[in-house]
Amino acid sequence: MGRETGLDERPRRLGRRAVAKRRRLDAMLHRRTVGDVMTEEVITLRTDTPFHEIASLLDANDIAAAPVIDDEGVPIGVVRRAAARDRHARSAGAGRE
Repeated sequence: MGRETGLDERPRRLGRRAVAKRRRLDAMLHRRTVGDVMTEEVITLRTDTPFHEIASLLDANDIAAAPVIDDEGVPIGVVRRAAARDRHARSAGAGRE
């Protein structure tokens, strides 16, 4: 008795159209650059920006992080929304004690 093979065990073969479509998609993805997906109007923060403002700003603009810049506009760091919320919550809690 031979081994029975189910449909799900057969290797899947793509038709010519599917192969051509896949190749076009792969080529398109390999041509994409950061410039294709970057944000041009960047929201930046200063080192003296209060945490409650940072959390509100990031939430209002639905962004996860923003660069921190110095007085010359040079990026010197990044603040994540989660870190800003956490710090704001801790400072608000400390003010109630």
